[in-house]
Amino acid sequence: EMLALAVGLVPAQDFPDRQILFSVNPTCAADDACRWRNHHIVTRLWTVNDPEAYSAQQVSDKFESGFGPKVKMLDGFEAYMGAPTNEPHKVFFTNIMDSKEEAAAAQAGAKDFMQSTDLSSAITEHIFTEGKIGFEYAVKDLCHAKPDLGGALSLRLWQPKEGFDAAKIVEIFELGFAPEVTKYSGFKLYLGADQTSETYGNVAFFMNIFATEEQAAAANEAAVAFVAGTGEFEGKPYAGDLERVATLVDKRTATVDFFFTCS
Repeated sequence: EMLALAVGLVPAQDFPDRQILFSVNPTCAADDACRWRNHHIVTRLWTVNDPEAYSAQQVSDKFESGFGPKVKMLDGFEAYMGAPTNEPHKVFFTNIMDSKEEAAAAQAGAKDFMQSTDLSSAITEHIFTEGKIGFEYAVKDLCHAKPDLGGALSLRLWQPKEGFDAAKIVEIFELGFAPEVTKYSGFKLYLGADQTSETYGNVAFFMNIFATEEQAAAANEAAVAFVAGTGEFEGKPYAGDLERVATLVDKRTATVDFFFTCS
């Protein structure tokens, strides 16, 4: 199990020493693995219509076995993750791709796959986003992990109020929250992205990976405290700066079921 220490933690794009674990996409080079700043990310939060008939875990299994081999062969593939959430009727997926067009292709491919299988009657779209990664910090071993990485996600979506924008929210979280959350026990990943959502318009998306669900949940609460400038963040740089300009529209944790990277 990979546990991170704050010592020596630097942005993931500064790690040149990557080894190939599996290479299914000829455009994916070893030195590209987990260097995701300025790459493009799409997210899909599905509602499971009847968890007793078709569980979130079964949905994740279906996408892993059926869509996984397809998306890994797309040009620009970088990562694919699936994670049933802490709510039994929600399941989360994300793809990271080189370009905006390649990310859109992955998003469309996931929808097409759903429509072509029995998932078409089992799940419905809840929140889908598309956009560009503004920053990413990761432990050095993250992209050496096997597909069964394990761990837990903390997921947050912030909507800027009128006169503000998501890119600025991402910037402030990197400046003020990243130096703190990367020190937390169990830390594996933190990224932020300026996104577009049909549901909420321009939004700031944030994702952490931690070793346990408890640690992931604590990171979610810490992010809320950072925006409010309370608790451990009282008096710290940038804490409280977003309180009047950003609204939290979604916050949840999820258990990592699978995590494929191009490394």
